[in-house]
Amino acid sequence: MDRLPFTHRDAALDLLKFNRLKPLVEMRQTAPPMALRNRFLLTSEQWTETLDAVILTKLSYFTISLSYPNSYINKLLEIAAYALGKPGMSLAEMYAMTEKEYPYFARWLKSAHDVKLLKYRHAQNLQKKAAAQKTS
Repeated sequence: MDRLPFTHRDAALDLLKFNRLKPLVEMRQTAPPMALRNRFLLTSEQWTETLDAVILTKLSYFTISLSYPNSYINKLLEIAAYALGKPGMSLAEMYAMTEKEYPYFARWLKSAHDVKLLKYRHAQNLQKKAAAQKTS
């Protein structure tokens, strides 16, 4: 959010403070409620830029752990790609795109990658153990 112009900051802070992730994504897909649009006089493009920044900031508040199902992690990454303006972008592509300009968000992406990798390795180990038990 630090890169947002000052004209967007009050709206961004309001959105961040008073909204969960789901309503932010819904606003990004449609439009902010009329009350917000009347309170913060931004153009459609400015709202899009502001909502994208707030969504990315809100995503970085999630501490992704092994207890998160992969489907949940994947949904968060899908939302991140959408807010970055590149729906369908891979995790590696998002990391490469953000690592220089948005290092904090890039670290969040790396933590998502690390958790997904740990979960994959854990699943592989379980499969190996199960296969070993069948043969013994």
